[in-house]
Amino acid sequence: PAPASAPAPAPAAGEPDTNDDSGSEIDVEAVVEDDDEEIDEAMMLEMEEDDGAEQERQAAEAAAAQAAAEQEAKAKAQAGRPSPPWPVATVGDAPKKEVVGWIQDHASAELLKRHKLSGNRDRVAKSRSKKEIEKAYKDLVE
Repeated sequence: PAPASAPAPAPAAGEPDTNDDSGSEIDVEAVVEDDDEEIDEAMMLEMEEDDGAEQERQAAEAAAAQAAAEQEAKAKAQAGRPSPPWPVATVGDAPKKEVVGWIQDHASAELLKRHKLSGNRDRVAKSRSKKEIEKAYKDLVE
């Protein structure tokens, strides 16, 4: 029987490995570096995908929170809004002085100023047309 050959010693650091079966030299460090670079690239891609998914999740949460806040604000605004004594469609049939008085009692100063309804009720009712008063009423209740 042929004597078993002893394994060749490992090359020193920085030296090429000349002991492969094909007879060609292999640079082990270069192979390891190439593998490390491929692993690093794969990890970076995975991290970027994770970041994208996290950003999408955060955006969805922010949108849901904003929608909930808007809905809550709308509910609060409607809860604080007075119940109108006349339907918008028939407010033109109500006496101008009563409508002006109700608007003045329930509207903000800004709305009163915008529609020129500030001041004495009787004078405002005389100086504004029904259409102007109806528009202010509609703006207030809708």
